Amino acid sequence: MKKSTLLLVMIVCLMGLAGCNGKPQESGKNVESSKQGEGSKEDNLLKSNFKIASEDFKPGNTSIVKTDKGYYYYSAEKAGLCYADAVTGKEMYLCNKPECRHDGNEFCVATTDRYWIKKFCLYGGTLFAAAVEETDTQYLYKLLTIALDGSEMNEVTTYYTLEKGQQKASPYSDGRQLLMHRNKVIFPMEIMGQENLADATYYGLGILDLNTMEMTFVDEEAISKENPESRNISVHGDYVYFCRTEGKKTVLYRYHMTEGTKESYKLLVGFSGTYLVLDDDTVIYTKRSGNVLCVHHHATGENEEKVRLTKIVKMHLSDGSVMENTQDYKVGNLVTDGVNIYVAEQGKITYVSTNPETGETEEISEMKLHVFNRDLEETETVELSDIISPMEWEGVEGGLYSQPRMFSYVGDEVYTTFSPEDNMADVYTFRCKLEDLLDGKPEFELVYSDLYSARE
Repeated sequence: MKKSTLLLVMIVCLMGLAGCNGKPQESGKNVESSKQGEGSKEDNLLKSNFKIASEDFKPGNTSIVKTDKGYYYYSAEKAGLCYADAVTGKEMYLCNKPECRHDGNEFCVATTDRYWIKKFCLYGGTLFAAAVEETDTQYLYKLLTIALDGSEMNEVTTYYTLEKGQQKASPYSDGRQLLMHRNKVIFPMEIMGQENLADATYYGLGILDLNTMEMTFVDEEAISKENPESRNISVHGDYVYFCRTEGKKTVLYRYHMTEGTKESYKLLVGFSGTYLVLDDDTVIYTKRSGNVLCVHHHATGENEEKVRLTKIVKMHLSDGSVMENTQDYKVGNLVTDGVNIYVAEQGKITYVSTNPETGETEEISEMKLHVFNRDLEETETVELSDIISPMEWEGVEGGLYSQPRMFSYVGDEVYTTFSPEDNMADVYTFRCKLEDLLDGKPEFELVYSDLYSARE
């Protein structure tokens, strides 16, 4: 199976998949990147000269990678890194080599088979990517830079080395985007045994300092079967936040990226693993299957159940009357643009309604995006079912009925992706103006599509 195909599966499933064999290297808590892999002279020269202005992670630009001129994404349809022009909508390979065949040759930035690229993001005006390179005896976990015009791809450092053995390696196991924050790169790692059994899974959570090129691991063992899996990872201020399963509980931790200290949060029973960091003291999270919004203040340890998430569902009966029913809804997405908090319902609510004029029954789907201020007062509700109506989008076969995968807030624009129920591998990306969304009248337009079904 091609590495690009494996990458597609990873993107669709939002998790890392096994792709190559190796044995975890035993490492201490603080590991220098030069000891993790043997780089070439050119690699070492790049390490010593590599400098970039530090900036905070931009939480809005998550489901897409956007610049002022266009969008960067991995295309399942084209089996490579691609770029879409923001003005014309034209989609192309991220490669400016004339006469390039884009067939996996080593000179093609977009499709090169030299690296198995796992995740990428935009940081400091440069594309960064986490990747694996295979040698005769090892798998080298690398951080790359990619020119925005597709002219070149360079290695920054080798942050981990895996000797070939009885394990399968996957360098990035959580989320869709490479996390970079204050010149730190966060690498959740998952390495699985040949039998793909839970007790043969090695986990690790590492932080690469771009100023020193040193890799620090959150746990005493860098990669170990004893390490818990880290999920729902985010960053804010000087901290990395992550969730771990302990028995039947989900526990939220934060790790200080410079001091190396780790502490857990004492949240209410039933914490679902969905949370949002507003500031160093305030965390919003969900409990009870995700239908209660709670607030935690770290300084005092105070927890408060703030909002119970309910909605009114209306059903037209055959006699012309309307029956209203109050239902809880679960959170599928909890994000902020720095001012507002957005809560997207998980899945769609489908019920049967009878039209009193025609007497015909029909299935009606409801799915909403709820907008709250920082005090968790709801200010707007947007009906998403209107957005994904099959009559709205010409050329989209069957309509888009699945829940949105992610809302992203980039400047004054909002982005979201949908997929057809019958083919979750196909992805359609839409955008609207944030102002229109907050007015409750979003006019979404199709930006670009990534259609796995179109591959030959």
